[in-house]
Formats: sequence, C-alpha cells, structure tokens
Amino acid sequence: MIFSILTQDFFVRAVFTSIYDAKELTEYKAVELLGTRENVLMAEYVYHFLFNTVQRLWVEYRTRSGKGAKARRSYMLGVLSGFRDKLTAQGQTADLAAAASGLNAVQCRALIRQGDRALATYVGHRYPRLASKRWGSGHGDRSSFAAGVTDGGSITIHRGLTHQSGNRGLRLPGGKI
Repeated sequence: MIFSILTQDFFVRAVFTSIYDAKELTEYKAVELLGTRENVLMAEYVYHFLFNTVQRLWVEYRTRSGKGAKARRSYMLGVLSGFRDKLTAQGQTADLAAAASGLNAVQCRALIRQGDRALATYVGHRYPRLASKRWGSGHGDRSSFAAGVTDGGSITIHRGLTHQSGNRGLRLPGGKI
C-alpha cells in the first residue's frame, strides 16, 4: 500500500522484481523506483517515513487497545488509507495554491500529465514486457481499520534534512566564542 501511495502522489513508478543470487542459491524480492532524481529521492524518504511511522503507530495502538497480532494488518492498512485520504484532500487544496501562484488548476494538471506520460514512456522502454497487477486490500478487523484511518489522517510529513553543516560546537560563525 505504501508503494501505491508513492506511485499515485509522488510522481514515481514502482517495479517489483526478483533478483537471483547464484552464490547463495536464493532469490530476493526487490523494488525499483523510477522517476526524476528529485522525485525518487522524495519517494524514498516518504517510504521510510511511512514505514517507520506505521510501525510506531501500531505499537502505540496495540498498547492502547490491547488488540493482538490479528488486528495488525487491518490497523496498518487503515493508517495508510487515512494518510492517502489526507493526501487526496490536500491535492484539491494544492489546485487552489497553484492558482494563487500564477498557474490555474488546468495548467497545473496538464504539466503533471505531461510528466506522467514521459515517465510512462521511459518505463515502457526500460521494461517492455511489464505487466500491471492489482492487489486486494482486505481488512478483517473493522474497528482496528477505522482506528487506523483516524490515526493515518493525522500523519504529517516534515521536510527531510539533506545537508549536514557539521558540529560547530560553541563557536559562532565569525569564529568568536
């Protein structure tokens, strides 16, 4: 579900594949994210953020509710569903923000579609025999799913740190203490 969110809202495509290790005689599952460098870096950041946040929220929910392992999948799917709903709502307000910046919503959507076509063309050239698959999102524990949706709606992604300035200690920028 995290990769579904990434491909829907972060302008990347995810390709699931297997890698065979002849030395270990085993097969590993892998995911390749395709898109512009900036979009792939953002999607990677969002993936790790969501993965860790969902794990943390599950531990909090489990201690709060006393639910067992059977409710885990339902709760986690609910969290991701609630987060996706929040992104969808923010996308509608992003159209208003785009209009305020000088572009109207139609121009903004046209630029996004143009980028999507370019990415689809690139993915088609790189993986000419690629097939799409849909997965079901069955959730058995409805109360855990509903609690997850509520908790997922409160997730906020903060800007990641991309540059380390190093430890400057007590020294001020001018070199004085």
